[in-house]
Amino acid sequence: MKTPVAVIALLFGLLAASVCMAGENKQTKEPWTGTIRVTGRHTKAELAKMARVSMADAEKSALASIEVQETDKRVKERELEVEHGYLIYSFDIKIAGKKGISEILVDAGNGKVLAHEHE
Repeated sequence: MKTPVAVIALLFGLLAASVCMAGENKQTKEPWTGTIRVTGRHTKAELAKMARVSMADAEKSALASIEVQETDKRVKERELEVEHGYLIYSFDIKIAGKKGISEILVDAGNGKVLAHEHE
């Protein structure tokens, strides 16, 4: 009777360890890299001075990356921020007829779309 309980406990322990390891890999792995590396803390004004692409141009890139009619997409939020140690623009875009929001990340150094995720 003790053997099945021990086996179940061992399997549970292995499962818990693999879940923890998977979470660590997700947090440490950068899914993309930008062109402007940022370390330390900076004000919004300091970050804006570091950007080589304007928010307006980055927004155009973000909107162009969504293949629906122009009238069917609208930017709900926009922000210049540091993510994964790189300076990026983040745009939350609502697409007509689709639930949720599309988040588009644009490199603040060259204006290229780095990531597109539907939330």
